[in-house]
Amino acid sequence: MRYCVALLFYFFLTSSCFALPKEISLSVYYNSGKYNLNNLDSIKLDSIAKVILNAKSFSASINSFCDSDGSINDNLALAEKRCTAITAIFLANKLKTDSIQCNSIGELPTKKNKTSAQEKEKLRRSDIVINYTLTEIKNQDETFSFSEKDFVVGKKLVVPAINFVNGTAEFLVTSYPSLLELLKVMRNYPSLEIEIGGHVCCSNNFPISEKRAYNVFSYLKKNGISENRMQYKGYGKTQAIYVDDIDEKKAKVNRRVEITILKY
Repeated sequence: MRYCVALLFYFFLTSSCFALPKEISLSVYYNSGKYNLNNLDSIKLDSIAKVILNAKSFSASINSFCDSDGSINDNLALAEKRCTAITAIFLANKLKTDSIQCNSIGELPTKKNKTSAQEKEKLRRSDIVINYTLTEIKNQDETFSFSEKDFVVGKKLVVPAINFVNGTAEFLVTSYPSLLELLKVMRNYPSLEIEIGGHVCCSNNFPISEKRAYNVFSYLKKNGISENRMQYKGYGKTQAIYVDDIDEKKAKVNRRVEITILKY
Protein backbone atom coordinates (compact mmCIF):
# COMPACT_ATOMS: atom_id res chain seq x y z
CA MET A 1 0.00 0.00 0.00
CA ARG A 2 1.35 3.40 -0.87
CA TYR A 3 1.76 5.90 1.94
CA CYS A 4 1.94 9.00 -0.18
CA VAL A 5 0.25 12.19 0.95
CA ALA A 6 1.30 15.57 -0.41
CA LEU A 7 0.36 18.52 1.77
CA LEU A 8 0.72 22.03 0.34
CA PHE A 9 0.42 24.78 2.93
CA TYR A 10 0.38 28.52 2.36
CA PHE A 11 1.08 30.79 5.33
CA PHE A 12 0.45 34.49 5.86
CA LEU A 13 2.24 36.50 8.57
CA THR A 14 0.58 39.56 10.11
CA SER A 15 1.78 42.06 12.66
CA SER A 16 -0.46 40.97 15.53
CA CYS A 17 -1.42 37.38 14.76
CA PHE A 18 -0.76 34.60 12.28
CA ALA A 19 -2.97 32.88 9.76
CA LEU A 20 -3.33 29.17 9.30
CA PRO A 21 -3.17 27.64 5.81
CA LYS A 22 -5.90 28.83 3.47
CA GLU A 23 -5.59 25.79 1.26
CA ILE A 24 -4.62 22.18 1.88
CA SER A 25 -4.23 19.79 -1.05
CA LEU A 26 -3.53 16.09 -0.63
CA SER A 27 -4.00 12.75 -2.31
CA VAL A 28 -4.69 9.43 -0.63
CA TYR A 29 -4.12 6.05 -2.26
CA TYR A 30 -5.79 2.64 -2.03
CA ASN A 31 -5.19 -1.04 -2.55
CA SER A 32 -6.90 -2.54 -5.59
CA GLY A 33 -10.64 -2.81 -5.06
CA LYS A 34 -10.50 -1.16 -1.61
CA TYR A 35 -11.99 2.06 -0.32
CA ASN A 36 -10.88 2.19 3.33
CA LEU A 37 -8.14 4.65 4.18
CA ASN A 38 -4.89 3.44 5.68
CA ASN A 39 -4.16 4.42 9.27
CA LEU A 40 -1.70 7.19 8.42
CA ASP A 41 -4.09 8.92 6.03
CA SER A 42 -6.96 8.60 8.51
CA ILE A 43 -4.91 10.31 11.22
CA LYS A 44 -3.91 13.12 8.88
CA LEU A 45 -7.43 13.80 7.70
CA ASP A 46 -8.71 13.67 11.27
CA SER A 47 -6.07 16.19 12.38
CA ILE A 48 -7.02 18.50 9.50
CA ALA A 49 -10.70 18.25 10.41
CA LYS A 50 -9.97 19.17 14.04
CA VAL A 51 -8.09 22.30 12.96
CA ILE A 52 -10.77 23.54 10.58
CA LEU A 53 -13.71 22.75 12.87
CA ASN A 54 -13.82 26.37 14.09
CA ALA A 55 -12.99 27.90 10.73
CA LYS A 56 -14.83 31.03 9.65
CA SER A 57 -15.38 29.39 6.28
CA PHE A 58 -14.75 25.90 4.96
CA SER A 59 -15.20 23.97 1.73
CA ALA A 60 -13.81 20.69 0.48
CA SER A 61 -13.70 19.05 -2.94
CA ILE A 62 -13.08 15.29 -3.20
CA ASN A 63 -12.39 13.63 -6.57
CA SER A 64 -12.13 9.83 -6.39
CA PHE A 65 -10.64 7.62 -9.09
CA CYS A 66 -10.04 3.95 -9.88
CA ASP A 67 -7.81 1.99 -12.21
CA SER A 68 -9.35 0.20 -15.19
CA ASP A 69 -9.68 -3.20 -13.51
CA GLY A 70 -13.30 -4.26 -13.18
CA SER A 71 -16.39 -2.95 -14.92
CA ILE A 72 -17.22 0.71 -15.40
CA ASN A 73 -20.23 0.48 -13.08
CA ASP A 74 -18.28 -1.35 -10.38
CA ASN A 75 -15.55 1.30 -10.53
CA LEU A 76 -18.06 4.12 -10.24
CA ALA A 77 -19.52 2.45 -7.14
CA LEU A 78 -16.02 1.96 -5.71
CA ALA A 79 -15.12 5.61 -6.33
CA GLU A 80 -18.29 6.66 -4.53
CA LYS A 81 -17.36 4.52 -1.53
CA ARG A 82 -13.95 6.18 -1.46
CA CYS A 83 -15.60 9.59 -1.37
CA THR A 84 -17.93 8.44 1.38
CA ALA A 85 -15.07 7.12 3.54
CA ILE A 86 -13.33 10.50 3.42
CA THR A 87 -16.54 12.42 4.04
CA ALA A 88 -17.22 10.23 7.09
CA ILE A 89 -14.09 11.58 8.79
CA PHE A 90 -15.25 15.15 8.28
CA LEU A 91 -18.75 14.29 9.54
CA ALA A 92 -17.31 12.60 12.62
CA ASN A 93 -15.69 15.95 13.42
CA LYS A 94 -19.04 17.75 12.93
CA LEU A 95 -18.13 19.60 9.75
CA LYS A 96 -21.06 20.61 7.55
CA THR A 97 -21.91 18.25 4.71
CA ASP A 98 -23.18 21.05 2.47
CA SER A 99 -19.62 22.39 2.31
CA ILE A 100 -18.24 19.11 0.91
CA GLN A 101 -18.41 18.33 -2.81
CA CYS A 102 -17.84 14.70 -3.80
CA ASN A 103 -17.08 13.69 -7.38
CA SER A 104 -17.03 9.94 -8.01
CA ILE A 105 -15.20 9.88 -11.33
CA GLY A 106 -14.43 6.17 -11.44
CA GLU A 107 -11.85 4.62 -13.69
CA LEU A 108 -9.23 6.60 -15.55
CA PRO A 109 -8.31 5.52 -19.07
CA THR A 110 -5.26 3.29 -19.40
CA LYS A 111 -3.48 1.50 -22.19
CA LYS A 112 -4.59 -2.11 -22.21
CA ASN A 113 -1.84 -4.53 -21.20
CA LYS A 114 0.64 -1.63 -21.10
CA THR A 115 -0.15 -0.10 -17.72
CA SER A 116 2.27 -1.21 -15.02
CA ALA A 117 1.26 -2.07 -11.46
CA GLN A 118 2.98 1.12 -10.25
CA GLU A 119 1.05 3.24 -12.73
CA LYS A 120 -2.23 1.63 -11.67
CA GLU A 121 -1.39 2.35 -8.06
CA LYS A 122 -1.25 6.06 -8.87
CA LEU A 123 -4.70 5.87 -10.43
CA ARG A 124 -6.32 4.39 -7.31
CA ARG A 125 -6.64 7.61 -5.37
CA SER A 126 -8.74 10.47 -4.06
CA ASP A 127 -7.60 14.06 -4.60
CA ILE A 128 -8.75 16.39 -1.84
CA VAL A 129 -8.66 20.19 -1.85
CA ILE A 130 -9.73 22.02 1.31
CA ASN A 131 -10.17 25.78 1.51
CA TYR A 132 -10.81 27.60 4.78
CA THR A 133 -10.17 30.76 6.75
CA LEU A 134 -8.98 30.64 10.34
CA THR A 135 -7.08 33.74 11.36
CA GLU A 136 -6.07 33.21 14.95
CA ILE A 137 -5.55 30.69 17.71
CA LYS A 138 -7.19 31.57 21.03
CA ASN A 139 -5.82 28.68 23.08
CA GLN A 140 -2.71 30.18 24.63
CA ASP A 141 -1.38 26.76 25.62
CA GLU A 142 -0.98 25.98 21.93
CA THR A 143 1.02 29.12 21.09
CA PHE A 144 4.19 30.70 22.40
CA SER A 145 6.40 33.73 22.05
CA PHE A 146 10.15 33.98 22.64
CA SER A 147 11.81 37.30 23.42
CA GLU A 148 15.38 38.57 23.66
CA LYS A 149 15.59 37.72 27.36
CA ASP A 150 15.28 34.05 26.37
CA PHE A 151 18.28 34.18 24.04
CA VAL A 152 20.98 33.08 26.46
CA VAL A 153 23.66 30.88 24.92
CA GLY A 154 23.15 27.30 26.06
CA LYS A 155 19.56 27.82 27.18
CA LYS A 156 17.01 25.21 26.06
CA LEU A 157 13.52 26.33 25.07
CA VAL A 158 10.63 23.96 24.44
CA VAL A 159 8.56 24.72 21.34
CA PRO A 160 5.03 23.65 22.35
CA ALA A 161 2.42 21.87 20.26
CA ILE A 162 4.70 20.52 17.53
CA ASN A 163 3.15 17.08 17.18
CA PHE A 164 3.72 14.19 14.82
CA VAL A 165 1.80 11.24 13.45
CA ASN A 166 2.40 8.46 15.96
CA GLY A 167 5.61 6.55 15.21
CA THR A 168 6.60 8.85 12.33
CA ALA A 169 8.27 12.21 11.73
CA GLU A 170 5.32 13.64 9.79
CA PHE A 171 3.74 16.79 11.21
CA LEU A 172 0.15 16.82 12.31
CA VAL A 173 -1.61 19.90 10.97
CA THR A 174 -1.99 21.17 14.54
CA SER A 175 1.80 21.71 14.57
CA TYR A 176 1.78 24.54 12.07
CA PRO A 177 0.86 27.44 14.39
CA SER A 178 3.97 26.74 16.49
CA LEU A 179 6.15 26.17 13.44
CA LEU A 180 4.96 29.47 12.03
CA GLU A 181 5.70 31.26 15.30
CA LEU A 182 9.22 29.78 15.38
CA LEU A 183 9.71 30.96 11.79
CA LYS A 184 8.63 34.45 12.82
CA VAL A 185 11.15 34.43 15.70
CA MET A 186 13.96 33.42 13.35
CA ARG A 187 12.99 36.17 10.92
CA ASN A 188 12.71 38.84 13.60
CA TYR A 189 16.09 38.01 15.16
CA PRO A 190 18.49 37.44 12.22
CA SER A 191 21.55 37.04 14.48
CA LEU A 192 19.94 34.13 16.37
CA GLU A 193 21.51 30.69 15.83
CA ILE A 194 19.91 27.54 17.22
CA GLU A 195 20.10 23.78 17.55
CA ILE A 196 16.83 21.95 16.98
CA GLY A 197 16.52 18.92 19.23
CA GLY A 198 14.07 16.08 18.65
CA HIS A 199 12.88 13.96 21.58
CA VAL A 200 10.60 10.93 21.72
CA CYS A 201 8.57 9.09 24.31
CA CYS A 202 8.05 5.45 25.11
CA SER A 203 11.04 3.93 23.25
CA ASN A 204 14.57 5.19 22.64
CA ASN A 205 14.14 5.74 18.90
CA PHE A 206 17.07 7.88 17.73
CA PRO A 207 16.25 7.80 13.98
CA ILE A 208 12.71 9.10 14.53
CA SER A 209 13.87 11.82 16.92
CA GLU A 210 16.52 12.98 14.45
CA LYS A 211 14.07 12.93 11.54
CA ARG A 212 11.61 15.02 13.56
CA ALA A 213 14.32 17.57 14.32
CA TYR A 214 15.34 17.56 10.65
CA ASN A 215 11.78 18.21 9.51
CA VAL A 216 11.62 21.33 11.68
CA PHE A 217 15.01 22.37 10.27
CA SER A 218 13.75 21.71 6.73
CA TYR A 219 10.55 23.71 7.30
CA LEU A 220 12.53 26.75 8.43
CA LYS A 221 15.03 26.40 5.60
CA LYS A 222 12.30 26.14 2.95
CA ASN A 223 10.81 29.34 4.33
CA GLY A 224 13.98 31.37 3.95
CA ILE A 225 16.04 30.74 7.12
CA SER A 226 19.70 30.11 6.33
CA GLU A 227 20.89 26.62 7.24
CA ASN A 228 24.07 28.29 8.55
CA ARG A 229 21.98 29.53 11.49
CA MET A 230 20.66 26.09 12.41
CA GLN A 231 21.74 22.65 13.52
CA TYR A 232 19.55 19.64 14.26
CA LYS A 233 20.01 16.57 16.42
CA GLY A 234 17.95 13.62 17.61
CA TYR A 235 18.22 12.71 21.29
CA GLY A 236 15.93 9.70 21.36
CA LYS A 237 14.77 9.31 24.93
CA THR A 238 18.11 10.11 26.55
CA GLN A 239 16.83 13.44 27.93
CA ALA A 240 13.36 12.32 29.00
CA ILE A 241 11.70 14.58 31.53
CA TYR A 242 9.70 11.61 32.81
CA VAL A 243 11.40 8.19 32.99
CA ASP A 244 8.03 6.44 33.26
CA ASP A 245 5.87 7.87 30.49
CA ILE A 246 3.13 5.26 30.18
CA ASP A 247 0.69 8.00 31.14
CA GLU A 248 -0.23 10.00 28.02
CA LYS A 249 0.30 13.37 29.73
CA LYS A 250 3.87 12.42 30.61
CA ALA A 251 4.45 10.90 27.18
CA LYS A 252 3.34 14.15 25.54
CA VAL A 253 5.87 16.11 27.61
CA ASN A 254 8.65 13.72 26.60
CA ARG A 255 7.96 13.78 22.85
CA ARG A 256 8.90 17.39 22.31
CA VAL A 257 10.95 19.69 20.15
CA GLU A 258 13.47 21.93 21.90
CA ILE A 259 15.72 24.63 20.58
CA THR A 260 19.06 25.39 22.19
CA ILE A 261 20.46 28.89 21.81
CA LEU A 262 23.88 28.63 20.13
CA LYS A 263 24.57 32.30 19.40
CA TYR A 264 22.89 35.65 19.67
